[in-house]
Amino acid sequence: MDIKKIIGKNKANIEYMLTLTKAFLEGHMTDIDFKLDFSYEIDLRYRKMVKEDDYLADVIYFYIYEEGIDKHYDDTDDSLFQVIEENFHEILNICLGQ
Repeated sequence: MDIKKIIGKNKANIEYMLTLTKAFLEGHMTDIDFKLDFSYEIDLRYRKMVKEDDYLADVIYFYIYEEGIDKHYDDTDDSLFQVIEENFHEILNICLGQ
């Protein structure tokens, strides 16, 4: 799946955050690494993401950070993974207009 094709051009910060999430889902990082890295990167990149696409920036923040990491921070690894996976696919569906 090519995230850049799904989200469109000139959205480097949004692409980065979705690629980071995809890396977690593919097993390239632990849950604690993902929680820390995503939280750090969203803090650095959010304003730039809003300039790229304010709606998509809010969707990513809501589905991955608020409804995922923040709400399920103390849950088991499997539980967090499942929530992030469902929310990631929901974001992709939104991007595809489904």
